[in-house]
Amino acid sequence: MLIKGKVPEEYADLLLSRITSRNNAEAVRDAAKEYLVNGGQQIEVAEKYGIKQSSLSRLLNKLKDLDDWVAEAIQYHRE
Repeated sequence: MLIKGKVPEEYADLLLSRITSRNNAEAVRDAAKEYLVNGGQQIEVAEKYGIKQSSLSRLLNKLKDLDDWVAEAIQYHRE
C-alpha cells in the first residue's frame, strides 16, 4: 500500500522505473516521488514542480495500480 510520506525512496524509484509513458514529464515523476517519499498535499507538490495537479494524480493512480499488482503477485514468488 502506498502511503504518502512513508514510501522508501528506493521503492518509489523502482515503481517509477516501470512507468515508461512519454506523457510523464520528468517534473511529474519528480513530484510523484516527492509526494510518496516526503508527503504533503498534492496541490502544493504540483505547484512546487510547476505541473498540473491532475497530471500528478494520474501518475499516482498508475503507481497505485502497479503497487497493487506487486502486492498480489508477490504471493506467487517463492525461492
